[in-house]
Amino acid sequence: MNAPATDSANLGALQHDVIADAVSKQLLVHCETILYRSGNSVDPVGLKARIDQLKAEIAEEFDVLVHIQDALRAT
Repeated sequence: MNAPATDSANLGALQHDVIADAVSKQLLVHCETILYRSGNSVDPVGLKARIDQLKAEIAEEFDVLVHIQDALRAT
């Protein structure tokens, strides 16, 4: 009977890690957006592509969070 509690703890830890990673990426997006808008970037096209990539990764992580939360509800 310990499996659900262990699963729940593992999913909770995974959820924490995914949220922390998404928050870090969101901070990077914020900083890089400021740099992009300031016009001080050496490679504005590359920077814009990086911002778009980070936003896509954040969206994927939130999709993962939905699945984790569904799994937590099931335990």
